[in-house]
Amino acid sequence: TEYQKTSVHFDNGTNLIISATTSDAFRGWPMNMVICDEFAFVPSNQAEEFWAANYPTISSSKQSKLIIISTPNGMFNIFHRLWTQAVVKDNAFVPYKVIWDKVPGRDKQWAKTEIANMGMQAFNQEYACKFLGSTNTVIHPECLRTLMSMYEEPIFYDLQDRLRLWEKPKDGARYIMGVDPAKGTGENSSGIQICRIDSVVPVHLEQIGVFEDNLTDVYEFAQIINKLSYYFNNAYIMCENNGEGAAVITQLWHTFENENLVNSGSKEKSLGVRSQKDTKPKAVLLMKKLIEDGSIRLRDKETIEELGSFIEEKNKFFGKDKPDDLVCALFWGTYLFQMNILDEDWQFKDSQMDENDAWGILSDIEDDIDDWSWLTNSSLWE
Repeated sequence: TEYQKTSVHFDNGTNLIISATTSDAFRGWPMNMVICDEFAFVPSNQAEEFWAANYPTISSSKQSKLIIISTPNGMFNIFHRLWTQAVVKDNAFVPYKVIWDKVPGRDKQWAKTEIANMGMQAFNQEYACKFLGSTNTVIHPECLRTLMSMYEEPIFYDLQDRLRLWEKPKDGARYIMGVDPAKGTGENSSGIQICRIDSVVPVHLEQIGVFEDNLTDVYEFAQIINKLSYYFNNAYIMCENNGEGAAVITQLWHTFENENLVNSGSKEKSLGVRSQKDTKPKAVLLMKKLIEDGSIRLRDKETIEELGSFIEEKNKFFGKDKPDDLVCALFWGTYLFQMNILDEDWQFKDSQMDENDAWGILSDIEDDIDDWSWLTNSSLWE
């Protein structure tokens, strides 16, 4: 036996290669058959890189075959995507599933014992081959499946596709913006969630806009927030005030004099909301309640995909192997309702805003906006 050997050559000219799922795994090799084992458990970014780099090589020959074998491991990863496409014949794969009752010796009593030992959710994934959310997802797996079936394509893209919109601002409608700033250096993305408030008691929100980009610096990001806030009927802004958020808030408050920033305390330093051990769990759990109650209508596929890997682990909330920037923007937006500062008429109970800045009034410089032309007019963004 030879350890650490990654290839075997047979007398008939066949080569057997073992490789990790890296982007250059099969570079330079003409492959006749590739078997990917437990592919759903490869980290999402690594799996995407492997697929993008190696699939053209695998598919270049008409005789080549690709077999993917895996236990499901959550939704919204590449294995889930390939499987769901195969089921509806949207790709060339042939789906085949072997569940627990196809294995000799496994009967209902065996299943009952296993469920008692490991729990129904784990049993459904490991033995029934069901796609659930990532383990310990904040949002219930059944709810995630429902959300995924309800997403809608945006009606409009702009700002180099960084902005996705589902509707124009409606006269008299009220809007909120949840904001999660980032550095803009190519790592985490800055995110904005724009929601229309249909009701305060009970809460009902409609997701109508999303901004997402990892190269927008904090100064341009503040400008975008400012423009969107005024365009959407003076939408109120709930912005995370940690790290880069402080710089964004400074720009909004002092440079643009945007009075739509929500104040989570009584002092200027309380503009926005700080992510702390008490505020973040409250915001996340309120978002969870509103989503699972059907009180938020989510339309954005990317937001829903992030929710599919957004988990709770050791009292911390984060995206497992995936970004969570849009989820963060969403739960900070909903946190406005946790603060109990809006009455049933959508007015702020603490009267922190002047009456002239009430909902539904556009700023003087944008009174004439009645179509999407403002987004394509570069002078507005200078």
